[in-house]
Amino acid sequence: MKIVVIALLFPMILISQSNQYLFLQTEIDARNMIFGGTVNERGYNGVFKAGFSAQWFRADVFYETFAVLDYQTGGLNLTYILRYDNPFKMGLGVQMGLINKPRKLTPSVGLNGIVEYHIPPFFISARLERKVRTDWDIIVNSGFVGVGYRLN
Repeated sequence: MKIVVIALLFPMILISQSNQYLFLQTEIDARNMIFGGTVNERGYNGVFKAGFSAQWFRADVFYETFAVLDYQTGGLNLTYILRYDNPFKMGLGVQMGLINKPRKLTPSVGLNGIVEYHIPPFFISARLERKVRTDWDIIVNSGFVGVGYRLN
């Protein structure tokens, strides 16, 4: 156990943290992969992101695809980052997007909570999402896990 703690603390001691960077990230909806969702059976739900982070502020664009529901969405996340100068980051944010289903385009809004651990140039993440699905007039909760790459 001590070795695990030392391994996690090692980057905090030796690696300087840049507070401004571009990033690429991919996530999967772990809840949907394991249990299924509010309105669907189990299946792959993937998210692809590109964004910019500067101190306490982060903005990213995303594209999400979920073949089981013939569902795609894209949009913008704006996130307030807590502990931005630490390898272990947390954040709270809002999401605005458009849901694209066959012959139907509807807006969506959501709230995000994120936790990340950075070992530059990579990071791992977990994200909770609460989204208003205007295509079905329901609120959906999702849990995503992912990996990212800091470009600079």
